[in-house]
Amino acid sequence: MFAFELSTPRETMYFIADSDKEKEEWINSIGRSIVQHSRSITDQEIVDYDSASAASQLR
Repeated sequence: MFAFELSTPRETMYFIADSDKEKEEWINSIGRSIVQHSRSITDQEIVDYDSASAASQLR
């Protein structure tokens, strides 16, 4: 069993693959999806979670 996790600011997901090859295929597919999505959004839609988090701590 080969496991990995994917964490976002809102949730953490856990994946289990039957082989190391399948795990790498999942990771590569998720990575390609992230890149494809990031190219399709506008600058106004981008959120810098690190800056947002720091700003909320200053309040």
